[in-house]
Amino acid sequence: MSIRERVFKKIAEVEKVELETQKIELSVIDDIDKLTSKGLSNMLEASSLAQKAIKAYNSASQVYSQAENLSDKAIPQAQDLGAKQLVKQLKSKSSNISKDIKRANSISNKIKSLI
Repeated sequence: MSIRERVFKKIAEVEKVELETQKIELSVIDDIDKLTSKGLSNMLEASSLAQKAIKAYNSASQVYSQAENLSDKAIPQAQDLGAKQLVKQLKSKSSNISKDIKRANSISNKIKSLI
């Protein structure tokens, strides 16, 4: 094999190695881009779910507030009737409802702080 043939053979080998290296580099970049895109998609989905959770907890808080108002109105009426056991039950329910309102608001606020 002549020197010229050996030089061209070496050049071809070097070019092949460079092209393979570039192909690998592009493949890695494509893989990173795909994973990044999937991660972004997951984050958007999680954000959407978090917004739905916030709305649900706010709705729960409003419903609990309605129940609390009803209970608060019923307590004096039960007292006027002398229904001590009913007053006791209403006060207990009102206390539990108040805790549920605070819990729903707290969870909603925690989710808001995360997104």
